[in-house]
Amino acid sequence: MFRVRAPGRNYVIIAGPEANKQLLSRIGEQHFDHEPIYAHIARELDSEHYVIATHGKRHAQLRGQVAAMLTSRAVRPMLPAMLESATSVCRRWIPGQRYEMLPEMHRIVGEQVGIALANHPLGEQIDDAILFARYSVGPSLGSYPSVMRFNPRYLLAKRRMRRFVQEVIDEHRDSPPGETRSADFIDGLLASVDEEGQPLPASAVFANAQMIYTNSILYGGPSVAFMLYLILKDRELKQRLIAECDAALAEPATPDLLGRLPTLLGVVKESMRLHPVALATPRVVRETFEFEGYEIEKGERVLIAGSVCHQLEQVYPNPQTLDTDRDFSKAPKNTYVPFGGGSHACPAGGYMALVYAASAVAILGNVDIEMTPHDYVLRKVVNPFPEPSSDFRFQVLGLRRPPLQKSASPPS
Repeated sequence: MFRVRAPGRNYVIIAGPEANKQLLSRIGEQHFDHEPIYAHIARELDSEHYVIATHGKRHAQLRGQVAAMLTSRAVRPMLPAMLESATSVCRRWIPGQRYEMLPEMHRIVGEQVGIALANHPLGEQIDDAILFARYSVGPSLGSYPSVMRFNPRYLLAKRRMRRFVQEVIDEHRDSPPGETRSADFIDGLLASVDEEGQPLPASAVFANAQMIYTNSILYGGPSVAFMLYLILKDRELKQRLIAECDAALAEPATPDLLGRLPTLLGVVKESMRLHPVALATPRVVRETFEFEGYEIEKGERVLIAGSVCHQLEQVYPNPQTLDTDRDFSKAPKNTYVPFGGGSHACPAGGYMALVYAASAVAILGNVDIEMTPHDYVLRKVVNPFPEPSSDFRFQVLGLRRPPLQKSASPPS
């Protein structure tokens, strides 16, 4: 435990297995209030029913419905379509060109989550979605000053994303699922009810629908980029994964495709352990309490740094080594928390892992890429979550399958 002081706010940092065990649990959550942290986001979305900003009965009701729609089982039937959309992006890369890694991974993730959860790709709204996500979340977490919500570029992106997401919702209302398409996350929101059993208000449907195109990209783009770094810096691992992906793609893609990719799934889990995007859980102390002999006072801002356990030798032997065969079932409960812990952990962990794996299959199965320079050492920035810096780039050596007849995305 230690204290950090920064301009405008102070934090008590709590980390370690006991912190995760006791504080990232339903019992530990009685000490904390999360609403002051996320109130800014709820205001930006004009909704009291935004799932991560609610509490009590309202939170339990809304989260239960949202989480059920975001499990890997619920999303897995869309895996072939997700793979196709990711493939369409990477097969437009031009051999010989260099690209900045993060923007391309943002694009691949954005297309997949739009197809999987809304039957509507993000397309040209990608830049607006990223800007809207960063500026609506960053001030709440202390990554950006609060005045950023008045930035003209943000306000323009906010208006555009509101219009785009509302059009998607209206399409779903006008054309219910049936023979032309299957039910998705938007349909689920339209059918959901609040804690009183009443249909969710239109503001709540919008607030939770926009997560598809904003939060998913904010988490997913960097996570896939970090995973690609681990793969590309290890030539032997890269070749193993290419062979595994080629074997899996020799047959038509089906919802159980990932079951044929054990090494890749190991890389996905290890990547989230080594390079988590959700570093800590921010909270405000509800009532003064004691932890490990220290008194933490009411009103203190706390960061429970759950991801610290990912790097502890006593929890994960050789913690800085990527081990595709690592047995996570042997780790103590709450010591692997790439999406946070407790009842307020990100409910999208299951489907985001599918996105990461599908992204790798699409890239490794269709193009041959390498880091440039080949011995590049990863650097991270916080924006508002950890992400690779703009100097993380890759070069396309060639296409491993025939290219699609579409215009290429512009190189960085």
